[in-house]
Amino acid sequence: MWRLRSTLDYGHYEAVQAFGVRGRAVGSLAADDAGARERRVATGISTVTGYVFCASIASVS
Repeated sequence: MWRLRSTLDYGHYEAVQAFGVRGRAVGSLAADDAGARERRVATGISTVTGYVFCASIASVS
């Protein structure tokens, strides 16, 4: 899923880039936004995993 999404984002970037310098600027902004979204998702997953881990330790002890 992640690979498909990144491929679609890259395809969008390439399509926008075809319109010239202005297209490249817009494409790089879209790529930066996609990177920020990926980081937010990764942070959210690690936070939830941490909560589950702490809850499992608390329930055992």
